[in-house]
Amino acid sequence: FPGGKVDPTDDSYLAAALRETQEETGINPEQVEVLGRIGPSVLSVSGLRVYPYVGFIHPLTLSERQPVASPTDPLPNISLKSLILSPTEVVHAFHKPFAALVDLDIIRPHAFRGFTPYYAVDVTDEATAAGIDDPAPTEADEEGGSPRIGRLEIWGLSGWYLNLFMRTMELYE
Repeated sequence: FPGGKVDPTDDSYLAAALRETQEETGINPEQVEVLGRIGPSVLSVSGLRVYPYVGFIHPLTLSERQPVASPTDPLPNISLKSLILSPTEVVHAFHKPFAALVDLDIIRPHAFRGFTPYYAVDVTDEATAAGIDDPAPTEADEEGGSPRIGRLEIWGLSGWYLNLFMRTMELYE
């Protein structure tokens, strides 16, 4: 979930999101099919106002893509090997299918900033499968400590926005 401050060169919050995505992951903005903005803007723990966007990342830019043969054909995944991760901003990158995000064995009820319920999603298995030796180097989340120490989870603001997206897709209640 790339993010950061709006720069003076950014024409909009969306332009900032696409620039940050490129800076943090190497994904060309022309590879991103923006689906829209999701949820309300929220202050991060560092005091930045977050304006989240959802997009589909294509393996090729718009000018390089071939038309999809049929509306029922699966969309291609971006290769994780094509990413150029910023070592100061990105710890891990992996695929997580929607089907896995509803698996009760890997989601746990949590409270965003102690009040708003949502699901934290365990992604330790994906990190381990991707060859990440120590997937969860920290011992606490922003609410003051996770009961799942040693596990890597999508939690906090990222987890909360993921939950909003999953609710929009009618995959969470």
